[in-house]
Amino acid sequence: MHAAVLHQTGDKTLDVVDVDTVSFGPGRVRVKMHKAGLCHSDLSAMSGVLAHPAPFIPGHEGAGEVVEVGEGVTHVGVGDRVIVCWMPPLR
Repeated sequence: MHAAVLHQTGDKTLDVVDVDTVSFGPGRVRVKMHKAGLCHSDLSAMSGVLAHPAPFIPGHEGAGEVVEVGEGVTHVGVGDRVIVCWMPPLR
């Protein structure tokens, strides 16, 4: 897939490159992104105000369409239009 990658914290240039996707499996949903945006948290991580190791792909808010669901996923299905947003890890 293509992604806009920040290679170095403090740099204001994002390079659009091919990247590998993470593994797909139970409890996961694959979404074809139609729109994505950068929020203040992304900009803070890009500038170094929030600690985040580079390289990384900013833009954790967006909208798209579900194209695949893993085993156990019951709240959405293929073809559903969804929004995505950051969620803190479960502890």
